[in-house]
Amino acid sequence: MTTGSHWPLLMDKPLGEDGFYMLTVADNIATTGHIRYNGGLPATGIQPLATMAFAAVEWMVRQCGGSSDLVLRTILVLGALLAIVFALQLGQITKELSPPAIKKDAATLAFLLTLSSFTLFRLFTYGLETGFYLIAIAAVFQVTISIWRRQGTDLRNTLLLGLASGVAGAVRIDFGLVFAVLVLMLLLYRWITIGRAVAAGCIALALVSPWLWFVHRVSGSWLPTSGKAESTLVAGTTLFERLGAMALAVAGECMPWCYAVVSHSAVVVCVVSTFAVLGWFASNSDRRHAINNALRSRLLQIWLLSLFILVPVYVALFNSTHFYYRYLAPLCVATVPVCAITLAQSEWVRHNMRSVTTALCVGFALWAAVALHTGHIGNSQTVAAGYIHRYFAQSHVGSFQSGVVGYFNRNVENLDGKLNQGALQATARHQLPQFIDQEHINVLVDWPSVLYANLPRTYLQREWTACPVPLHSESICLIRRGGTLPQDSVSEQQTP
Repeated sequence: MTTGSHWPLLMDKPLGEDGFYMLTVADNIATTGHIRYNGGLPATGIQPLATMAFAAVEWMVRQCGGSSDLVLRTILVLGALLAIVFALQLGQITKELSPPAIKKDAATLAFLLTLSSFTLFRLFTYGLETGFYLIAIAAVFQVTISIWRRQGTDLRNTLLLGLASGVAGAVRIDFGLVFAVLVLMLLLYRWITIGRAVAAGCIALALVSPWLWFVHRVSGSWLPTSGKAESTLVAGTTLFERLGAMALAVAGECMPWCYAVVSHSAVVVCVVSTFAVLGWFASNSDRRHAINNALRSRLLQIWLLSLFILVPVYVALFNSTHFYYRYLAPLCVATVPVCAITLAQSEWVRHNMRSVTTALCVGFALWAAVALHTGHIGNSQTVAAGYIHRYFAQSHVGSFQSGVVGYFNRNVENLDGKLNQGALQATARHQLPQFIDQEHINVLVDWPSVLYANLPRTYLQREWTACPVPLHSESICLIRRGGTLPQDSVSEQQTP
């Protein structure tokens, strides 16, 4: 991939490491028409609908002569626009669920809470499918509002439920769990018949099945490689770590003003302040039942139960605790309306919307300053990307965390298995060193903790040594013993 006369700037925040996996595949789709990662590897470890949307952006920007910089900036603009759409959706959902006297104020608060949530901002601009996913789930929610109003479903709502759920499933296959519980609850409340439930499920499956067929044809499994790479059954040694991470994620989704990713102390402050507000509500008999009123809607109860099914599933099966806040993002489709309706019960809040808006904006700015504007690089692999481009552009490089380094250097092969079926199978057979040798990978670049956690120390000490040019970063570079820098890199290094 050519990058123009200068090295791209948007390599670190708000776009993220895993986001560049999908952006790499999207670039290949736009330029070659094939769903592949670096090295021509068929890619099943992506979310198809979002990747196709990113590919369309990539193609349009390239057709206009734009560089990689412009592609990434356009992806960020797209993420911001999707966030606005989602905020409007939650505002409309909240309006439908609110008591008549506070409909307008509750809808406004839901809109403000969504746009001022720094967690959601990071998710929508990370370069992954989350923005599309949340919009699709909100669309399903809007269909169920119509069903709730009618206390039943007709042919039109059955069709819409199937279509919206199919799109959500095509964006992220995990929605199948939410859909199963949602339909079961609708059946229990007799808001949908068995026949219409089956019809909606068939429509959704018809939209998702082409991707599942592709995954199975390529890998022989119905589960994408990214799911396999990130799934590990919980054990006694990891249970409390996962539960703690999940508790932080849930807290962040229940309090849109809290950016749970920054630190545990920030969550504690947000939790304490939230309970203070709740205590203030309880101090008056007219406000005491505000939260109960917000939760009284049977439809909200159904959605909260349907979405919370994700909590035990991810704790039990997925080891990527740093992404729990992303996996649990769908919760905000129900929790933001609850927060907005609860706050709108207060006359003070309704009469001081400007002050509330100012407070939310200040909070967003503070989170942004802490997360994005400290002057520190969030992902050291961004430094490694430029290092590889300069010194090892002609080498076959392997990296477990290959998101950003693989996007800017197409000679990088993925080793964690998210987008490499061969590496995933080799890891399962405990033969990853042999796989690296067979692939003729002669340079390894990654974080030390990742390299030594996935490759035997004896193998690394016997076959590899530090690269001749230091990589001034938290990442490290290893080269095969006896290997040398390509001649053009040596010449560049010696140029004054």
